[in-house]
Amino acid sequence: LRSGQSASPAPLRLRPRRMPGATPDTPCRVHRLVVRGAEQTHESVIRNELRALRTASNLGEIHAACAVAAAHLESLQIFEAADFAVDRARADGSQGDMPLADVVVTVSERQRLATASTGVHSTAGEGSMDAEVRVRNLFGRAEVLGVEMEAGQHKSNTFRLYATKPRWGGADARLHAEVCKTVLSHQRKSSYSEKGHTASVSAAVGHAALPGGCHEVSYEAGLREVCHVPVRTSSWAVLSQRGLSAKSS
Repeated sequence: LRSGQSASPAPLRLRPRRMPGATPDTPCRVHRLVVRGAEQTHESVIRNELRALRTASNLGEIHAACAVAAAHLESLQIFEAADFAVDRARADGSQGDMPLADVVVTVSERQRLATASTGVHSTAGEGSMDAEVRVRNLFGRAEVLGVEMEAGQHKSNTFRLYATKPRWGGADARLHAEVCKTVLSHQRKSSYSEKGHTASVSAAVGHAALPGGCHEVSYEAGLREVCHVPVRTSSWAVLSQRGLSAKSS
């Protein structure tokens, strides 16, 4: 079973070794799962994707579980390729009338896991430049860490730190946390500035393309400060919001 980076994925290959005459309907249970090539990545990331092997009862079900795991491992964007081989178990090759097999997973990890991007855009008449740095698998758990910065020509700016854990526990679940600091300058039109500090966490289960859809639970807390307000010329609506305020949702 091979999964690579090509636009059209390589054909799935189940490689039964020392199992003559094996067919997809051949009864078989997995005795041992061996992971090789995972130097930076923790083995639990790979083993969690292969939990379906525990209930597989023939080579066809083993093949299907490996095919699904290969697609999920590829979606993490931390592996160049993953190869799955099924071998007759060396110790105690059968369990009653049911043959036992070892599944050997050999992965090739990507060497470049950091990306950077920059851009220029305009929002509400203010030109801004932004930059983002993203690192995957820094701690070996397939996590994504990132920092994003934005600076505007009228002193507006944003600084954001975030962390995402995809495929949490080998399930179709995503955990996300971030902290953000923003300054919005309204000096040009309304003569005040708005500062914000926010922190948020969220958990999402499912996918929009799946029949069950995507379900997400999130919580956000923040502080807002309206400052640099000229008392004599500002409207009552602006003056009433001057100072610190907190919110959560």
